[in-house]
Amino acid sequence: MERKDIVVENWLYSLLIYYLCDFGELDEVVRLMRARVAQGHDMSLSLWSYVLDVASASVHHEATHYVWRQMVELGYLHPSCEVCRNVLRVAAATGDTTLGTSVIRFLVENDISLGLEDYEILAETHVAAGDVYSGFEVLCKMHKAGIALEKSSTAALLKHMIYSKISPQTAWTYLKELKAARYEIPLRCAQVVIALYEHEALGNPAIVDDGVEFYKQLYALCPEKADVSVYNSLIGMCRRAKNTDAGMFVVTEMATLGVVPDAATFEHLILMCLGADNSQSAYFYLQDMLARGCHPSEDARVQIRALCAGLDDEYAVRLRRHPEVREEAGRGDPQHTSGPPFSPGHSERRRLTKEERRAASKERRKEKRRRLAIQRTREEEGWEDYEPGGLIPEDQLS
Repeated sequence: MERKDIVVENWLYSLLIYYLCDFGELDEVVRLMRARVAQGHDMSLSLWSYVLDVASASVHHEATHYVWRQMVELGYLHPSCEVCRNVLRVAAATGDTTLGTSVIRFLVENDISLGLEDYEILAETHVAAGDVYSGFEVLCKMHKAGIALEKSSTAALLKHMIYSKISPQTAWTYLKELKAARYEIPLRCAQVVIALYEHEALGNPAIVDDGVEFYKQLYALCPEKADVSVYNSLIGMCRRAKNTDAGMFVVTEMATLGVVPDAATFEHLILMCLGADNSQSAYFYLQDMLARGCHPSEDARVQIRALCAGLDDEYAVRLRRHPEVREEAGRGDPQHTSGPPFSPGHSERRRLTKEERRAASKERRKEKRRRLAIQRTREEEGWEDYEPGGLIPEDQLS
């Protein structure tokens, strides 16, 4: 139509963009919107808002970044918290720290309190960009804001450092620099360093000494008292390195400080003793574990049986045959599965899971927003005033 010098109304472009969004053709949407802006044409706020909603939910970086910079940063558009968090996820997925920081600034300037998820996603954004120091810094700011870190808060950091082969000593240096910058270091951040030592211990047993030294300086680094998960990682490190002396030092520290062991603690100790051919101590640790109401996991049971298979002393036999360790008959047999018997029509009556209900609800809200956006654009751009044939020049009418 444009090549034939036929005037194309704004509303027709808007309708085309809506349909392209619905079909997921967001590359074409960005190209079209850039062209319209360059030509000086206006587009309704409803259309901009809809594109940002769809693009951020689809994790389309170019479209999300373009609309955010063009409309939100300039103050024309005020997206909801849900859309802002989707934009944050786009930033995290692509390592776009500029976009991520802009979203956080928008939330703060609009007096919207940042939550656990906001800080976690921003930290992931810096990690995706390869900036581990800034990732730790975001978590320190989160701690300063009074939001307790969870295991999920440091998962991206740990995964990235393991994948990128960043040494625990480097991570330790980052935390000391943040401490010098007057940040209070949360225990969860220190646990990342210990987890790195645990990971490295399998291929480098000598690193255990560094891990123990880090533990000794932990109280100067973090104001929080070390919990059982810290000691579990330390014992796991010693087990991987087959360093029972260091492992016993950690156990003594736990007892002295009154830290109550959990199932994971006993699993590490049992496996460490078996790895050192000390089946007697392993057996007594199992007894202590059961006396405290804990039970070995399926993975631990498999490892205990495998380690005991190569030992023939009295305690190894006891462990192998123990009701909590031995492989039970019928385990994993499809003929012994639990649950109600199958009946015709059961699958049709299956209740939707929480995730399925949430997805269905999200889809309904998306469709509602689409209808409302099209309706607002219809009113703003005069769709209702369109007359058939109005797009054809008068000299071409027969």
